Amino acid sequence: MSFTKRRRAIVKLGRAAGIERKFYRLRAWHVSRRFSLRAKEAALLSETTAAEQLVRPRLLIVEDNRVNREVLARLLETAGYAIDAVPSGVEALEAAARTDYAVILMDCKMPGMDGFQTTAALRLREGSGRHAVVIAMTADSDDAAREACLAAGMDDYVSKPFTLRGMVSTLERWLGPKRI
Repeated sequence: MSFTKRRRAIVKLGRAAGIERKFYRLRAWHVSRRFSLRAKEAALLSETTAAEQLVRPRLLIVEDNRVNREVLARLLETAGYAIDAVPSGVEALEAAARTDYAVILMDCKMPGMDGFQTTAALRLREGSGRHAVVIAMTADSDDAAREACLAAGMDDYVSKPFTLRGMVSTLERWLGPKRI
């Protein structure tokens, strides 16, 4: 007997006995129950205490491309960092004036005020006070681009595209190993 014929026979027998409805209800209940448990587990895992929030290093992402900004923010949040993200150099200066960031991840080529100009303005504002760590993010992977970033006052350089492991190792070089 083929699968289809067997299924039809089972459905007929099940309807006669009232089993089919219960089976599908039970199956739907298991699926929804399993999903709700996983959702609850994920919510519990993503919650952090106030003490953990204080320990998490706060990073600022300055990236004009919305998709790149959101993807990088989500990746770094899953790696345990607290993230703020802005689309322009002007907004980056405003955010840096309000908050002391452990690291600022700066896209070099942005419309308006680019990463080089933003870093120069940031360094002028700092004076002899606290030095904000600025890590350049650029698609240029040659030595000339790296030297230009360092000459502009940026502390380090990451070439796009990068891996999460590579980005985290760069961040750990400046922040030390993560403790959470």
